[in-house]
Amino acid sequence: MKYYFDTSSLVKIYHREEGTETVLNIYKKHDEIIILELSKIEFISTIIPIMTV
Repeated sequence: MKYYFDTSSLVKIYHREEGTETVLNIYKKHDEIIILELSKIEFISTIIPIMTV
């Protein structure tokens, strides 16, 4: 099965919040996860402030 991850799903992999367990289960069990190029850019701009706190 294919899964499409948006920015909020990507952030849940690296920052524990509501929905993290669901996203991690999908991330660990499935081969095909599709991420848009825009989500990669949004992820970087979102995660850097979280990681530097």
